[in-house]
Amino acid sequence: MRVSDKVGASWLPGEALQLFVEAEYAWQDRGQGGRLAPAVQNSGGHLVTLTPGMTVDVQAGWGIELSMGFPLVHEVNGVQPRPDFDLLRALQELPTPRAGPALTRHGSTARWCAQGS
Repeated sequence: MRVSDKVGASWLPGEALQLFVEAEYAWQDRGQGGRLAPAVQNSGGHLVTLTPGMTVDVQAGWGIELSMGFPLVHEVNGVQPRPDFDLLRALQELPTPRAGPALTRHGSTARWCAQGS
């Protein structure tokens, strides 16, 4: 089971630029090893992430998003890698007029973890 929630704020300093910050809380229960197997000990936990970023309009109705998430709280069960940060890059279809979040997102996230964690 997973429970998560996200809050954020954005600012439009110009017609082609949106700056934003998001805070996300996620809790995940320990994973199950199979149909009747006991819970996987090195899984699940709590994570709070702060993510500043920006979206730049590149063409009518399309934008590029860049953001970086930093873990503020990382309390996990057992031994798990600790992410240093997440880097998101995405191509978005934007609403017209620009009044809300992106309609679709096509992108990828890269995660960097500390060595030996």
